Amino acid sequence: MKKASILLLLSLASLLPASAQWSIGIKGGYTYSTLSTKTRYFYDWNYVGRSGFAIGIPVQYQFFDWFALQAELSYNQKNYRLERSPYYGFYENRTNHYLSVPVYARFSFGGKKVRGFLDAGGYVGGWLASRRQGIEFTQFGTNQGAGTGNIYYPYDEAYGFDTRRDNRFEGGLLLGIGIEYKITSLIAVQLEGRYCYSLSDMQKNYMTDQAPRYLNSFLIQAGVAFSLNPNRAQPE
Repeated sequence: MKKASILLLLSLASLLPASAQWSIGIKGGYTYSTLSTKTRYFYDWNYVGRSGFAIGIPVQYQFFDWFALQAELSYNQKNYRLERSPYYGFYENRTNHYLSVPVYARFSFGGKKVRGFLDAGGYVGGWLASRRQGIEFTQFGTNQGAGTGNIYYPYDEAYGFDTRRDNRFEGGLLLGIGIEYKITSLIAVQLEGRYCYSLSDMQKNYMTDQAPRYLNSFLIQAGVAFSLNPNRAQPE
């Protein structure tokens, strides 16, 4: 049985092409995130997307000229804005920091120098921290002893997570498309667009009839990749 297993592994290894190789890189760029939810009874609330940035370290194993598997360690800002209507001028900006690990298949096509690619896979990660900044008001209170009325106040503070309510795990699906230009057989620059669709609610199931909250993101990133197998790199 042991000999058969070893022979099977050797047979599978022999099927890999000689051009199979590892590469590592760095990339970063722009993110635009939107919160998908229902406001329910809060009819005067409106959620608006906001921009942020991302940076990642991708590692790729290329099986064939047209197929590779890739994983990343990625930091992403997933931000959104809450506006209240008709109370114009009152808002809250949420800045959310995530660390995620996307894993996906890459399908490449094109020539030796310039190639396009399609990505499909998923990601898991964690909600590291959040900050809230905005302007709010209250309709009851006193304004320096002048009587009751509206009190307006700005705020900028770290968001304190509630372990009963906040779900700090995230997971979802991703699709991407991009283009690669090989400067040499060892160095390539890339430009890509990616959409990340969340499958995890930002909230735990802590109350009845609650509205799920999903944070989805679109990314535009540029980066550079370096081959780790120079002796296997294709000649220019």
